[in-house]
Amino acid sequence: MATLNITLFPQNREHFARLLAFGQDVLDVCSDLKIMPILNASLAVFVYTQNREMVVNDIDMLIPEANFSKLGDALAKHGMQVELKPYHVLRVLRDDLKIDFDSQDYWPPVWGISLSETHIITLFGKFQVKIMALHDLICTYQVGALQDANRSADYQTKLKALERVQGPPE
Repeated sequence: MATLNITLFPQNREHFARLLAFGQDVLDVCSDLKIMPILNASLAVFVYTQNREMVVNDIDMLIPEANFSKLGDALAKHGMQVELKPYHVLRVLRDDLKIDFDSQDYWPPVWGISLSETHIITLFGKFQVKIMALHDLICTYQVGALQDANRSADYQTKLKALERVQGPPE
């Protein structure tokens, strides 16, 4: 399993720095509960493309849906707002910051992926998490672009950027 160290900021540097700090607080709770999330969506696109023009507004990670309840309870005890969404997502909020935990059981089959390979990434020397394999991430955006008309253009842009990447960043 490769380890990737990322030290670049996306376009929205200030928000991103606060988001990573919030993400680290959430990952600390996950670690205490022995939950190992897998990063997906926009932050994963940023990691693979290293496109400084991107805007990363939130963090999306996959965990088993069976962990939603215990993680939600633990995060609420740490003063975070927690919402269980009807579309297999546990949402965690603090001020204007958002982290979504997508169901690892529900979504990968919808996207046609098996999460066969992951890498460990470290952002700015501290925030450390597994990341979805590039080919799996590409599949998620292919499906999203076809199934979500409201976000199709955004998904297509990210898909094209991912397709230009030959592998994980060094």
